[in-house]
Amino acid sequence: MAIPAPWEGVRTSRHRFTEGKSAVPLYAALLTVIAAIGGLAPTVFFSPHGGTDWPDDLGLTASVVPQSYRQGDGGPFSETEDTYISSGAGDTNFGHGPKLLVDGSGCKVAIGVLCKTLIKFPQFIGHNSGQVPPGATIVSANLQFVVTNRGGREGLFQITQAWSEDSATWNSFSPAGAPTTRPRESWVYPSVLGLFSIDIKSIVQRWVDGDANEGILLASDDTNGVDYESSESANPPTLTVQFSPAPPPMTIQIQDLGALPGLGLSQANAVNNAGQVVGVSYDSDYAVWHAFLWQGGAMTDLGVIPGDLGSRANDINDAGQVVGESRYSSSSMHAVLWANGSMASLPTLGGSACTAAGINNGGQIVGTCADASSVGHLVRWENGAVTDLGTDGLIPEGINDDGQIVGEKYYGGSLHATLWDQGVLTDLGTLNGAPDSYGLDINDAGQVVGYNSGSPYHALRWEAGTVMDLGTLPGGSMSTGNGINEAGQVVGYSTTTETGGAHAYLWSDGSMADLGDLGYGGSSASDLNDAGLVVGSATASTDGTTHAVLWTITPLPPPSGPVTLTFQKGDGGSYSETDDTYISSGRPDTNFGTGGAMFVDASGCKFSAATVCKALIRFPNVIGSDVGQVTPGSVVVSAFLQFEITNPGGTQMLLQLTEGWTESGATWNGFTTPGTPTTKGATIAFNAPLGLVTVNITTIVQNWVNGDANYGLLIGSTSTDGVDYRASESVNPPKLIVTLQSP
Repeated sequence: MAIPAPWEGVRTSRHRFTEGKSAVPLYAALLTVIAAIGGLAPTVFFSPHGGTDWPDDLGLTASVVPQSYRQGDGGPFSETEDTYISSGAGDTNFGHGPKLLVDGSGCKVAIGVLCKTLIKFPQFIGHNSGQVPPGATIVSANLQFVVTNRGGREGLFQITQAWSEDSATWNSFSPAGAPTTRPRESWVYPSVLGLFSIDIKSIVQRWVDGDANEGILLASDDTNGVDYESSESANPPTLTVQFSPAPPPMTIQIQDLGALPGLGLSQANAVNNAGQVVGVSYDSDYAVWHAFLWQGGAMTDLGVIPGDLGSRANDINDAGQVVGESRYSSSSMHAVLWANGSMASLPTLGGSACTAAGINNGGQIVGTCADASSVGHLVRWENGAVTDLGTDGLIPEGINDDGQIVGEKYYGGSLHATLWDQGVLTDLGTLNGAPDSYGLDINDAGQVVGYNSGSPYHALRWEAGTVMDLGTLPGGSMSTGNGINEAGQVVGYSTTTETGGAHAYLWSDGSMADLGDLGYGGSSASDLNDAGLVVGSATASTDGTTHAVLWTITPLPPPSGPVTLTFQKGDGGSYSETDDTYISSGRPDTNFGTGGAMFVDASGCKFSAATVCKALIRFPNVIGSDVGQVTPGSVVVSAFLQFEITNPGGTQMLLQLTEGWTESGATWNGFTTPGTPTTKGATIAFNAPLGLVTVNITTIVQNWVNGDANYGLLIGSTSTDGVDYRASESVNPPKLIVTLQSP
């Protein structure tokens, strides 16, 4: 795809051309000529590619639909199968009894007898109305029983072998009494009479994702057995599921926007949320080039300033204001604004040339201008006035509605993607030590998209101090990120399995979709809006002619929905490491980090009448950019800390710690103020009954995600009625449950 000669070497918002280098020194500083550094990728296209399929699991639809299933409720899919099996009656089936029993020993018949419960809802997954459709995203799933005899803890397991209510017995499984299951899902604590709810969201998600639905198993090692009412009783178990259906298949349509009359080639640079497209159209000799506006199926010539050689449009905001350049000599050009049907040259700094790279919805325009000494300056236009933002060397590419500017800047001999925010420049860096990186667009959330020039030569997305490699299309080796919308979705181009070829892509929620071309080999995407419109260029004939194109994606894949992560020591998770201990004024230099319990007491804590104890807990690895961690910059929907209390007591006080400590080193005297680690924020008060206690710490986890050092939590009390907790070294460690919306 050839580039018009008058624009060779000129880098503008969301586009980078590299076929030549201007001989005019002013352009090297002012018009961002960087071909000499080798950081620009030629847009070379080859044979067509027909793949435009999108993965089926890109996100959620807007609705969250609840469904309940209970034997006898009249629903066509509420059939429930449940029974218990007993080691004391190995060949007896209890599938038609009114009770379900779980006991680790002494189950009804005799000492040493074990009982386990099995339950399944075999018809609730399917494609009919009233069922949970395969491929859905499970928001919540709870199994509710009526407890008629409370007892000790039970393990929850997903069963993976077939069984039926009518025939299941202790001896029908091999080995006896041991249906095959996945590893234990969680512990549950049916310690109260009446309604008791069990969270089985993760299990139901596996079923709708394709696992065979053989129900769940409840088993216990506790001799304090539990009785539940079965589906044959007056109070059958109830399964309640909230879900978002899988999105409909994505369709992609590509439209050739053509060229201006008398000009055979074109390329689209930007699109707004009204679907208006701007770019440049030019002739085959590159002698004539004009900015265009495309809307409603028609391409309009935006013209040039009288006497100028040509023009191009680089960006458009939602009000339909367009910015770009009009060149009036081989070395000079005007920055221009098209608005309300007219074209105006923007104020200068006294030099001979200015460029306008981007415009936000507030009408702020970012660009560069030369002063009278031909020194390039970063500038911002607003309400007809120009503001000099300095000569720090930032080459602007885009501006968001908060006035943040993204572009590139030289640091020594390397060019790095750089963010300007209220006069402060931040080097966004490169990936894997590559020499150069480029920041081409920014959304209102401050997410920046661009690419890495080096190994890998890949599209990147920066946010909250982290960088994400977006990868390539299958078989590709390089990619660029050119545009980003408010959902954080990215477009650009990537090489593919075709030798030297490249295709436009849409990246969303970790997946990259090939947008295809016009059938003549090759395409590139420059920008996208929030409604599923993508613009760029594609080869339009066998002679290599390129045209501006518009892709319509229906529906635009939504960003991912909330994700729930759990962290509990010993659960096999890579990031579930838990540090916890308590400190005691009665033994101020003793560390208790290896103990199985934590104590909180305002007086009389274990050792003497005046002893004070406080607990500390931290999950040190929960925040990070890897799969299974809470990503910096995420929105924390909820975060809950769960403990098991073995000795109930008075009201507890939880605070966010701001002073460092270690599990193996923390003591009462080990803090700057003995016994009083530094903290921040409001106190979270909670009651401390016997059993499992859940504390909402959403605000604190959000603080960590936003950049606070994660020193964990402090639990103290003003009550002399002390509380004992199980520690991470116990059989039931503390658990952190975080639901987050990824950035």
